[in-house]
Amino acid sequence: MRTEQHALRVLDLATLIVLICWSSWGLGQDQASESARPEIYVQTAHTGTGAIFLAVSPDGRWLASGSWDHTAKLWDVATGQQLRTLAGHADAIRSIAVSPDGKLLASGSSDHSVKLWDVGTGKEIRTLEFKYVPTPYLTAMGPNSFLGHLHGEIRAVAFNPDGRSVAAGTNEGTIVLWDVGSGQEIARLGDPPDKIREGFTALGFSPNGRFLAAAEEHEYRGVGKVRIWDVASR
Repeated sequence: MRTEQHALRVLDLATLIVLICWSSWGLGQDQASESARPEIYVQTAHTGTGAIFLAVSPDGRWLASGSWDHTAKLWDVATGQQLRTLAGHADAIRSIAVSPDGKLLASGSSDHSVKLWDVGTGKEIRTLEFKYVPTPYLTAMGPNSFLGHLHGEIRAVAFNPDGRSVAAGTNEGTIVLWDVGSGQEIARLGDPPDKIREGFTALGFSPNGRFLAAAEEHEYRGVGKVRIWDVASR
């Protein structure tokens, strides 16, 4: 296992431009009413706060939802029917990702684990545990601040485009890479966490799998960054 301390490149979020593509009924289409918008199905199968994270299969035929109710669900896009419920996490699911071949689903949870699921059967293949040490942090700035602890929640997951590895970003500023086939930890990325809460909320690989980008939250300093690593040699 290798540990890497420095990102290849750090970008201020303020320098990024987000382009939003509207469909034909979107902005500027005066004839498109609220009733004309293409809402097809409304699903309420999750309990509590419902579904909060979504991922779509590569062929677009099904999607997965993850929830605070500790479960992930698979849905048929054409019919809106629920296909499977994936249960096994001990806490909220905070991120989900579909493998490039559409055969696996990864779910990251507040129980500091990533589970890999067989989409075809709904069975859990393996659990990837994030080995962590509770990290102190300040829950606020100023005279009313007090000390809490981070507990290695998984906030983001992503498959490498070759499908051989999966990355997970935690709320204490660490990214872990695992081998999908063996479940072995390949590497850890990120700086040692400091006493101000900081973590990764989104991950994405470049199409060739060489680079990994991560959106970094810095909750109480009011700054955000995108960090990029060269992971081709790991």
